[in-house]
Amino acid sequence: MRRVFLDNHLDVIIGPGYQSTAVPHDTYGVPVYTVIANLVDYPACVIPYGSSQETSDADFVRDVEYYPPYLPKEVENAPCHVQLIGRRQKDEVLM
Repeated sequence: MRRVFLDNHLDVIIGPGYQSTAVPHDTYGVPVYTVIANLVDYPACVIPYGSSQETSDADFVRDVEYYPPYLPKEVENAPCHVQLIGRRQKDEVLM
């Protein structure tokens, strides 16, 4: 991961914190999107923004199996998010 930052002159990597918006309680599953940064000692944070809207999401729902399943009606108005991953040992810079 260090090489990705250095070779590409990056200050931060921006990506998803999860495959969808917030999900109903007790259905989250494994936090694979956020674990990797923590395992390799890179600072990361997930920032909420906006909210899901069933009508806006309809064009993007694919006919594939998600776990947990993504059901737009169940997560109507749930917060959306973005994850930021900073350089190793630079928590204060990321914040």
